[in-house]
Amino acid sequence: MEVSAEQIYNKGVQKHREGDLELAEFFYKKATDADERFSQAYINLGGIYFSRGFTYKAIKSWNEALALEPESIDVLINLGAAYAQVQQFGEAESVLKQAMELDLKRTEPAYNLVNVYLQSGNVSKALELLHTLMQEQPPSAVAFLTTAQVQASLGDVSAATETLQQLLKKIPDQAEGLLNLGGLMYERGKIPEAQDLYHRAVSLHPGHFAALATYGKFLCEQGDMGNGLMYLEKASGLQPEDWSIELYKGNAFQDLGQFEKAIASYRKAVALNLGEIGARKNLSRALSRFVPPWHLKMLADHPRNEAFERAIAKAVGPEAVVLDIGTGSGLLSLMAARCGAKKVIACEQSPYLAHTAREIIAKNGAAATIEVHQKKSTRLTADSFMEKPNVLVAEIFDAGLIGEGAIPSFRHALSNLCQENCVVIPARAQLVGRLVSVPGLAAVNPIKNVQGFDLSPFDQYRIPGEYIAEGLDQHRHTYLSEEFHLFSVDFRSLNPPVPEGHEVSHVVELEISNPGNWHGVAFWFHLWLNEEDRVSSAPGRPDNHWKQALYFFEEPREVKAGEKVRLKVCRNDVYVWFEEVSIDA
Repeated sequence: MEVSAEQIYNKGVQKHREGDLELAEFFYKKATDADERFSQAYINLGGIYFSRGFTYKAIKSWNEALALEPESIDVLINLGAAYAQVQQFGEAESVLKQAMELDLKRTEPAYNLVNVYLQSGNVSKALELLHTLMQEQPPSAVAFLTTAQVQASLGDVSAATETLQQLLKKIPDQAEGLLNLGGLMYERGKIPEAQDLYHRAVSLHPGHFAALATYGKFLCEQGDMGNGLMYLEKASGLQPEDWSIELYKGNAFQDLGQFEKAIASYRKAVALNLGEIGARKNLSRALSRFVPPWHLKMLADHPRNEAFERAIAKAVGPEAVVLDIGTGSGLLSLMAARCGAKKVIACEQSPYLAHTAREIIAKNGAAATIEVHQKKSTRLTADSFMEKPNVLVAEIFDAGLIGEGAIPSFRHALSNLCQENCVVIPARAQLVGRLVSVPGLAAVNPIKNVQGFDLSPFDQYRIPGEYIAEGLDQHRHTYLSEEFHLFSVDFRSLNPPVPEGHEVSHVVELEISNPGNWHGVAFWFHLWLNEEDRVSSAPGRPDNHWKQALYFFEEPREVKAGEKVRLKVCRNDVYVWFEEVSIDA
């Protein structure tokens, strides 16, 4: 008895549903052999190819289906996505426009075409089409949300804000509109407006995961850990497999000093997303019960103290209003007060350090001049004090310069808190490095074999993927290259944000000057407090509390004098890292 094409096709559908894509492909092909006009078999074949990454095969199958069903909107949409994936943007635009013309009421082709325009960099056409979609009745929230997202990505926050406000006029309870507008307000430092929008979102949508999660995270970032945790727990109840919620819960518990709960949340976050390095880092920090002993060494760094006081003395007079970010002991604030500042505003995130700073300031008779805010500087607003600062001073640098959040802190302060033309101390910095061999430290970065024993489980206490701070003078080491430039930072005029998950990078070409095992990169910075006063974290300086930063590669590489190295230097706002590109003789 002859088996029909439809029967063969149905066997393919069954295998497709069971997840056996190879057999499904086999039967779909057999169906087309039995009946060359079996369009649905071509359509399903295209879907299998596309899901397995065989995009050109998918395009061929869908074109065969289209030849049989030239007015199939779904096939045209599929083709548009496939062409866009292989960057054939002209073909993608053509088929999606065909789909739009076939049924003016279906909006999927138009939204797919918007994505094609954005992928190809044709933002003006994307916005033009989105503007048309925004005129639909009833109004489409997706059109407004996508438009605002594009406008914000172009840096036009005002236009994005206006677009979201238009959406909320048409659909006042639209959850994503409230959340996105709240996000824009938050980025602009308009904390009360952001909180109102987030609160409206959770009030109108008490079962909305994103609303609960966003509001919970926001409250935690504002220091309201109790209420923040309450909303995060509700969000976690809706989506218990969301690792980011556990990460925020861990951060909140740690800020509250509930280390066991913090560790439990961090462990869950790591288990839910093994590749998330942020959760692993926070878990390592919580496990190590980090206590910052470097505060004492910093106070004992006399060249650093003297350089800062010289710069402060040159910038501060009777009309100076000084903002001291990360005051710690209050030392720089006391210097500013001694130099005659009218007012000093000191902020310190740690409640313990803020309490101690107040005690020290009172003990030194400066309580009338210096006010201490126990919060992170990025949580301050211009309403936090009577007069905007005209001098900004901060020493929030680690061995790698930016690891303590110096760049976002300076950027926020200059954009939201300080007067225009504010004096910034330090003014600028340069990061430089050298390729290095450090045999002793390399043996435990990462931790593997020590004295013939496998100690690799102990590596969980080492924060992965980060540089460490070490005084090179205290360790046997060999420089394998001359000093080279990594990057410069002008704290008076900072570039746009580069958040976690993104990077700016460049490749440097170096020549090996000394042979040996290349373990990583040692780097340090030169800090210009103004154009005259400078302090450095370079090796050899006495009392250098910053030490030097060392970034280790997973495995050493033997290099010879004269070999050429191409090294990728990467950074975002808070991390510096390196990627080996090539070594040539």
